[in-house]
Amino acid sequence: MVAAPAAWSLAAQPPAVGGPGVGGSEPGTVQAPSSGPEYPAAPQAGVFVSDRAAAISLAEVKLINQAAAEVFARTGVPVMVVTIRSVESMGGEAAAGVEGYARGLFNHWGIGRQDDNRGVLVLYSREDRKVRMQLGRAWPASQDAAAQGIVDGVITPPIQRRAPGEGLLAGVRAVGAMIEADNRAKGIPIRTDGLGTGSPADVPIPLDLTQQRQSVFSSLGGAWIWILGGVVVLVIVAVGIVAAARRSAGGGGGW
Repeated sequence: MVAAPAAWSLAAQPPAVGGPGVGGSEPGTVQAPSSGPEYPAAPQAGVFVSDRAAAISLAEVKLINQAAAEVFARTGVPVMVVTIRSVESMGGEAAAGVEGYARGLFNHWGIGRQDDNRGVLVLYSREDRKVRMQLGRAWPASQDAAAQGIVDGVITPPIQRRAPGEGLLAGVRAVGAMIEADNRAKGIPIRTDGLGTGSPADVPIPLDLTQQRQSVFSSLGGAWIWILGGVVVLVIVAVGIVAAARRSAGGGGGW
């Protein structure tokens, strides 16, 4: 899979107001206090992807954003996806690692809501060869196993095959299944009318996912049946993981 020639973002000019469940910030890259690492500016409303590493194509960015927007619309929980070249390229210390950078970015953006701190950050550091999933404090520690299972079993294998966009898209969908299972367990309704709990009515959907999916299937010919079956298996596995270990700080992995 060929990476985009430049870092893609669905927000051409990130505004001062952050996206759903994300605190506001100024456009561009933001330096953390006390000469700490640099963090990407919080994206605008309806944008859930920041591809600072130019690791995925624009079409993949849009698909991942579509999947995250659907999770937010159904559950009210934001799932943010960020790629960076490396922690050191962002001014971070190697000792802190991807885990420390993910935790700092999560807190800097303020992912989640005050009344429901279940936000999720998926960070892919290309040159560090690591993926980290950071979870909001409202997730119990027992959920870490589910997060680690998604990182190890869903996101990382495609990245190892040099298909990071595929892995991140599958990861967002698996996280969505995890959140929906948690909603059901807590009696939180899952919205099917296009509005998540506490979400704005005008969350933009950049692509018609059904139309995009059909074009992908047609380009692969008969193989689309096997791909569809694989997606179903991934969702079943993700739901099974949630049922086995109910969950919080996050999970990470490298290769």
